[in-house]
Amino acid sequence: MQRKSTPKVKDGRVQKKNAWQVGRGYLGEPRVAIERRKAGRGYRHVVTPHEVDRFLQILPVWDRWGQSLDRIWIDSGSEFLSGWFRRREIGICAFPCNLEVAFAWCAINRDMDFIKRFDIPFWKIEDEVSLENGFDVVCRFNRATARYYTLMRVLVHELGHHVDRETNKKQWCSRGEEFAENYGRDLERRMWDDYVREFGDPRVMN
Repeated sequence: MQRKSTPKVKDGRVQKKNAWQVGRGYLGEPRVAIERRKAGRGYRHVVTPHEVDRFLQILPVWDRWGQSLDRIWIDSGSEFLSGWFRRREIGICAFPCNLEVAFAWCAINRDMDFIKRFDIPFWKIEDEVSLENGFDVVCRFNRATARYYTLMRVLVHELGHHVDRETNKKQWCSRGEEFAENYGRDLERRMWDDYVREFGDPRVMN
């Protein structure tokens, strides 16, 4: 899930990690591994492994698609990515420590419903370096909206890529960003009440 259209960095760094759940669960059912990398200098994690696990328990499609995933990474922060997908793995990236995230305008336009619904402050970027890197707008999150965005926008979007791959005979995500985005938005609408019961309403939380 890119925050700009042409990121200049690639995934592939080898870093220390901590396993949350690996192998089989308490009742013998397969469980995805939830692993955490260091957030990195200037970044902070906005979800914990326990929160990711709680979210998966309310995800209505998890019984169908979770068994074909190996890992979910709570990954280091990235200047260019909010999350990523590769075969049988999903990554959700740390936030800047001040919870101010730079986006390209195309990404802001895509998420404008989220920004308006949660009253996310945003402003136009003026400095030349950021503009040269493809960023136009900064959004200021709080702890609750950052968690919601990471779980209900980023994680389910990347899950959409996983579903795309698993349902494609060519074994790749040929339906692309539009499929993942629509899949994630549909899940978000279906999960709103369950999310609020589990984590609280981010509109009234800090």
